[in-house]
Amino acid sequence: MMRMRSISVAALAVFLSCILGGAAIGAPAPGNTPPSQVAQPRSACGGPQRTASGLYVPRGLDGEVVTIAMTDGYKLAGDFIRRMKPATTTPGLIFLHEAGSGRRVWNPIAVQMAGRGYSVLTVDLRGHGENPTMIGNPPTSSTELTPEQWAGMVEDVHDIVSFMAMRGDVDAGNVAIVGSGFGATLALKAAAEPWGEAIRCVITINPKVEARGVKLDSGLAAIGRKRPVYIATTSSGTTAWMEAKAVAALLPAVKVFQESPLLAAAPNAMCASVFRSIPAWLIESLPPISNRPGRAKIVTPRAADRR
Repeated sequence: MMRMRSISVAALAVFLSCILGGAAIGAPAPGNTPPSQVAQPRSACGGPQRTASGLYVPRGLDGEVVTIAMTDGYKLAGDFIRRMKPATTTPGLIFLHEAGSGRRVWNPIAVQMAGRGYSVLTVDLRGHGENPTMIGNPPTSSTELTPEQWAGMVEDVHDIVSFMAMRGDVDAGNVAIVGSGFGATLALKAAAEPWGEAIRCVITINPKVEARGVKLDSGLAAIGRKRPVYIATTSSGTTAWMEAKAVAALLPAVKVFQESPLLAAAPNAMCASVFRSIPAWLIESLPPISNRPGRAKIVTPRAADRR
């Protein structure tokens, strides 16, 4: 009888972990572990599964490789991950990578946040990742981009946010952006644009006042005090720290300014302290619950997105 009871308890534990799916999936990556060496998160239901589009995600999650059309016809490759068959719409979460990097650097935390109830999109910025090899795109790599092309990526973020707004499974008036390096500067610039009202929270890692033609200025006042901005950077006195301080001085308010020495060795959110902080910041400022009061105005999709 005792043996049967212990088996039943074990079976119940596995069953509950399957039902809860991604609620606690994805462990923080070690501080200095390259993204390519980060272990794939596994669930008690048998580990990662391959979706129809070829993307591997833990069981309980649904993922697809997406193509996002820019206004000028350029296409961005992305991964869209969320819980499988959620009962309602969920807030959108966009990850923008460092210059010279790619969307898959965010895989561990993207999977974790999808499991927590967000609709997560990671994208390769123009000239990065898979984009130069995509049919119809020029084969220009990130090292060959002009200053005008770098600066034009602010409009690419507009198209990315519009892509999220077009999805019926995303709470389009509640979107957060997490950016690292150039992606951090890009995220802040986008949030200050007139169309950036739906960006309700911005989390930045080592932002700069000016990065590859994208320049931040007093226009950041448009973000206001009601939309929280978080800044994570390296130790006090470093160049990155001074850059982040200069960015903070342009903002009406900064909810958290966190110093993480390990970011000097792991700038792309692979630092364990930042990896732990990002989920807490997101849940605090943009809980994964739809239809909350005080929703922002939904972004109007561009004409190019309607075609």
